[in-house]
Amino acid sequence: MDPDPTEPLSLEEAKDRLRAAARDTGPAGWVRRHPREALALALLGGMAVGNVPVARETLVQGLVRILFSRA
Repeated sequence: MDPDPTEPLSLEEAKDRLRAAARDTGPAGWVRRHPREALALALLGGMAVGNVPVARETLVQGLVRILFSRA
């Protein structure tokens, strides 16, 4: 983290810093920092799921539950 500033941040500066920190958390932040690795993992995962019928069926059932449980 940054060292303590000598002057407090303004409200807008604090909001900007908080938004920047929030963008870098979670899976989306990792994908933004590592786009090639994310693409490679997505392709490999898609190939694996596409070639294994049991995994494909499990994925489809899970997606259907997610999509229709929010209705």
